[in-house]
Amino acid sequence: MNNKDFEKLVDEQFEMCKSVLCNKSKEYDFGEDRLHSFKVASQLLKSTPEEALMGYLTKHIMSLYDMVPEIDKFSYDKFNEKIVDILNYCLLLKGLLYERKKIDESSR
Repeated sequence: MNNKDFEKLVDEQFEMCKSVLCNKSKEYDFGEDRLHSFKVASQLLKSTPEEALMGYLTKHIMSLYDMVPEIDKFSYDKFNEKIVDILNYCLLLKGLLYERKKIDESSR
């Protein structure tokens, strides 16, 4: 794959990630806190929001891990769906980390 095609692929991927994140926010957040679901899950699991998120992320990674050896059985779109989910959970983790570090640094 040449650089131009790869850059196009990356741009399209991040646009898709953004679209899914913005549309899913209507489904998963209640009120103003975009990270609400992970905070509630962490209370139920007696963990941190970051650890709760990692549980969700692990499910998607394992699904992709199981798909790769059977690569010909799955469509490009199915792989892309998993990749979008994984990238989005990484972005949501970044949000949790940013929030935690911002709070930690302001309390010093």
